[in-house]
Amino acid sequence: MFSLASVYKHRRVNIMQQKLISNKVTEIYIFAAAMKCSVLIFFIFGLLFFVSNGQVLVEPSDNIPDHPGYCYSEKEGVGAMERGEVKTQKGKCLEIECLEHGYIQYSGCHPVAIPGRCKYIPEDLSKPYPDCCPDVKC
Repeated sequence: MFSLASVYKHRRVNIMQQKLISNKVTEIYIFAAAMKCSVLIFFIFGLLFFVSNGQVLVEPSDNIPDHPGYCYSEKEGVGAMERGEVKTQKGKCLEIECLEHGYIQYSGCHPVAIPGRCKYIPEDLSKPYPDCCPDVKC
């Protein structure tokens, strides 16, 4: 027959084992959720990398209160632009666009990695953006 102390000890061991199993199951669920999130984040960044045409910078235009339909920047080659207007900057493979709400978007070339036996094609400023960007031919 069981003594009260042995029943208590056995019950305490069972509770500790259940907590240990519960903790392990929780760890497994947390690990699985973290892995799913990691895969999702990796997929999203990979998709953005392959879909992206280049580097993009968006900044607010300098304020011109008497010309509300325009973007303006004192940066070389930008000046005043109407909303929706797109221009290139002389001597650079770059596209500049005046966006809604007075923001200016600068779109440039993406970095180029050169694998093994591939050939680097430098930028060609005689072509419009994005055709002027450097490329790799394998």
